Amino acid sequence: MSRCSTTTSVTKTAIQPDYDVRRSPRARRMRITVSSLGKVEVVVPKGVAARHIEPFVDQHQQWIAQAVARVASARSACGEMLSGIPEQIELRALNECWPIEQRDGERSSARELNGKLLLSGADEASCFAALQRWNSRKAQAHLLPWLAEVSREIDLPYSGVTIRGQKSRWGSCSSRGNISLNRKLLFLPAELVEYLFVHELCHTVHANHSRHFWALVEEKMPDYRNREGSLRGAMCYVPHWA
Repeated sequence: MSRCSTTTSVTKTAIQPDYDVRRSPRARRMRITVSSLGKVEVVVPKGVAARHIEPFVDQHQQWIAQAVARVASARSACGEMLSGIPEQIELRALNECWPIEQRDGERSSARELNGKLLLSGADEASCFAALQRWNSRKAQAHLLPWLAEVSREIDLPYSGVTIRGQKSRWGSCSSRGNISLNRKLLFLPAELVEYLFVHELCHTVHANHSRHFWALVEEKMPDYRNREGSLRGAMCYVPHWA
């Protein structure tokens, strides 16, 4: 039987930041994390009383403010808004930019027409859902043949591939050689997507991050280190709605 952690949303005064509380049976101590979207989460070990959480957040307010500011600065540098329906969507991997034209309508949809993305929905949430479906269709159409091309170029075959909307992983490879790709890859620069492909294809040979794995990655992509470093901070390219 697997263990599940629970998440509780907490709204504080203007003095203290809003944060979520997640109780984790695996946590050994309380800690605070700030996501790539600037959301603050307090991870609390099982058995720690709720009365200890607020003082813990108070003690770390300066660190939280600095971390949130860094995230906002990074997203601003990538040209990404933190809220609302965007005016345009940039798919850096494909070198495409889609201006958005909103239209009235209860039906949630996003479709391409004459170089624009026509977006409709009853509310903001339904518009975001339509954009996510559009993102999945684009990923299916472009990432699958792109991966196949890279596979042929570096002579590392795979068994199958699926497109998903993972929250944190860009991709994964199972022990059977099935690769999973994150639809959000389309928002990244092409060189980072190509590195992710090579990384996962090398996992079809070495299902770990041993020295043999990294040696194979370097053989297939000698400049992988620079791309690996850039990929770690690439979440700033991903729109908030994705």
